[in-house]
Amino acid sequence: RAIVTSCETRFEMKKMLDPHFPDLLVLSHDELPKEIPISFLGIVSDEVLVP
Repeated sequence: RAIVTSCETRFEMKKMLDPHFPDLLVLSHDELPKEIPISFLGIVSDEVLVP
């Protein structure tokens, strides 16, 4: 599982989520492989992230 965010917020988001979700990847949009079309990305609601 991964969260894609802007480059500026990536490190802050990783610090917040890491204690609860240590194996969750937090990637910036620029780090996505080019072969993954944007249409494959989804949005996760806050309820999904509650431990």
